[in-house]
Amino acid sequence: MSQFILIIPQAKPEQTMVIQNLFLEGRANWWHWSSDVWLLIIENENLAVEEFKDEIRRALPAAHFIVFKVDSPSKVSGWGPDEWVLWFKQFWK
Repeated sequence: MSQFILIIPQAKPEQTMVIQNLFLEGRANWWHWSSDVWLLIIENENLAVEEFKDEIRRALPAAHFIVFKVDSPSKVSGWGPDEWVLWFKQFWK
């Protein structure tokens, strides 16, 4: 399993759709309730951060972005709507 934080500053709607299409087909669980931030859990793949960066770069060659691989996802804290809490409890383990 691989877990990433992807930040695409000022992402355009078409860029958002490209990212969604990469991960919608059951490849990953994702959280995207903040416009420039994606939290991604890729269950059946163990990707290095460089591999994930290369995949995003191929999909969005003109975009500037940053990717973080999360090695300790249980260390998370925040405050938000119930939907956020439920998502984190279910997927971000």
